[in-house]
Amino acid sequence: KVIELEVTNEARNFDQLALGDVVTARYRESLTLSLIEKKTQASRSENDTAERAPRGAKPGGALGREVTVIADVIGVDRHAKIVTLRGPRGEIVDLRVQDPDRLKRVKKGDQVKAVYTEALAISVEPATKK
Repeated sequence: KVIELEVTNEARNFDQLALGDVVTARYRESLTLSLIEKKTQASRSENDTAERAPRGAKPGGALGREVTVIADVIGVDRHAKIVTLRGPRGEIVDLRVQDPDRLKRVKKGDQVKAVYTEALAISVEPATKK
């Protein structure tokens, strides 16, 4: 999948880039769900991280975000392997469950803790001399 990334004025050391340098971007995301034993109020929290290359070095850095949501299970479709969740703001999300054995334990009225994490890292390697 190809995406465009905008380089903002916050980018440090952009003037260090040279023709032929190799820019590498890595993107990762994950989602984990776990059943909550004791019901609690639906909630959402978010934590962002950012790191930039030191001044004078090649440009680079990393961005990350972790979102934790306590949501109510409002539907389970075992045939389609889909669980339907209602979040703390009333939003409804259908999630596909890969392992049907895990879906056997989930039922309407349960609560789950969902942790969604995404990270982007960018690095630059100098052009190779020929």
